[in-house]
Amino acid sequence: APGPRLSYRALVERWVGLPLYPPKATAIAGPAGSTIYASWNGATEVAAWRVLAGDNRTDLATVSGKAKTGFETAIPLKGSYKVFEVQALDAKGHVIGTTKLFRSQ
Repeated sequence: APGPRLSYRALVERWVGLPLYPPKATAIAGPAGSTIYASWNGATEVAAWRVLAGDNRTDLATVSGKAKTGFETAIPLKGSYKVFEVQALDAKGHVIGTTKLFRSQ
């Protein structure tokens, strides 16, 4: 027989996923700019993405942002950049994760 603490009932609680690894992103170059694809599998608090770009690691500036749209968010960019970094933002606009620096493919 089941013990006194065993129940067939399930409790629904608010669950927050904040992975131990950083978000991932890639940049695909096109004729008029690039498209950034950003995702963070398992992260439940991502509300938006902020894209930083520049010619080198010390020259990064915010160039775009977009609300999260599903598992992977496509963010179009105009202009030409050499390196990128993407920040995951929560609903209040706080940075909750940052990708590693990456280059366009």
